[in-house]
Amino acid sequence: MPSRTLPNYPTEEVAAQKTSKCCWVTLGSKVYDVTDFLDAHPGGGKLILEYGGKDVGAIMQDEISHVHTESAYDILDENLIGLVEQEPVDKRLISLRETVFSPLNLLHEVTDLQTDIDEHRFLDLRNRC
Repeated sequence: MPSRTLPNYPTEEVAAQKTSKCCWVTLGSKVYDVTDFLDAHPGGGKLILEYGGKDVGAIMQDEISHVHTESAYDILDENLIGLVEQEPVDKRLISLRETVFSPLNLLHEVTDLQTDIDEHRFLDLRNRC
């Protein structure tokens, strides 16, 4: 069977799908459209709607509430519609990190080895024969 490429959904879009007309949940990084299952859920659709737009991992494994069977996970798999989009890394932070931590920043300054040893209390580990 050929594989399909799943779309990525931004966190904000997933979080907005929490009504009886369109209800999505996540489990880890996967997004599921459980709208058609609301009426069939043994605990009632209102329970699922409480978790609409949210991750259901904890509640599905909660022993106090009810540990879900493999068939519950199978139902989720049948309703897989995509993946949660990874948050973009702030390019400003990457740029700042490269600027601050770049070894090239240290190359422009010429220092005297003996002064550095004395002033900063570095150990002189040079081989002395």
